[in-house]
Amino acid sequence: STLFPYTTLFRSLEILRLSKKHKKFFMAVANRGSSVIVGNCFFKYGKYKNALANYKIIKKGDKFNSALFMKGKTLYLLGKIDEAISVMEKFIRLFPDNKNGIELKYLLAQEYEKRGSFSKAIDFYRFFSKTYHDDMLRADANIKLAGLLRKTGNLDGADIAFKAAINLYPKKNNLKLSKAHFSFGEFLYMRGDFKAALGSYHNAIENASEKQYEEAQYKAAFCHYKTGNIVKAKEMFQE
Repeated sequence: STLFPYTTLFRSLEILRLSKKHKKFFMAVANRGSSVIVGNCFFKYGKYKNALANYKIIKKGDKFNSALFMKGKTLYLLGKIDEAISVMEKFIRLFPDNKNGIELKYLLAQEYEKRGSFSKAIDFYRFFSKTYHDDMLRADANIKLAGLLRKTGNLDGADIAFKAAINLYPKKNNLKLSKAHFSFGEFLYMRGDFKAALGSYHNAIENASEKQYEEAQYKAAFCHYKTGNIVKAKEMFQE
């Protein structure tokens, strides 16, 4: 792999004015390894431009996939979205079986959604929601997937994605779970399933923020009204 010049690293550290402890750490890394390792150190301390300069050095070899992966993430964090998308798509194309591609697909899905490429976003959200190791992020992806499926008219698919998210979120002291129940309630209300929506709104009330609690109470009252329980609806509207 391509070695990072020691003198260049030293000048970078002087410019960054890092602590002596961090400088020693960087120096040790520079003596040990490749531009990817040094770049990762800069990335760790939020010095993304310095990190990017190191990743760009590597054009081939056994470190190329790692450099390309980190280059895509770094460009994304620097706000160079178009370039980041190009690099991330290249990584997925060249290394389709690399597990790091899962993380990139989530970032790409969000950008595809912003740009109106809903089909691509749906595919990547669905892939991420089934394969990533972190349940919270998988749940987040399912919420995004549900929203897109609803927007594109796949209501049964949206129903499945909402339920998957709710099952993945931790069950106690979790505002995201409360929001998921509320969003699912909104979805069920839209479909005219007021009884099921009522259950979701009541679930949302648990662990809800003050604002979410008031909204869920209000919508639950409407569901009682829609299902013929006028007395309960009046009680909740007055709370």
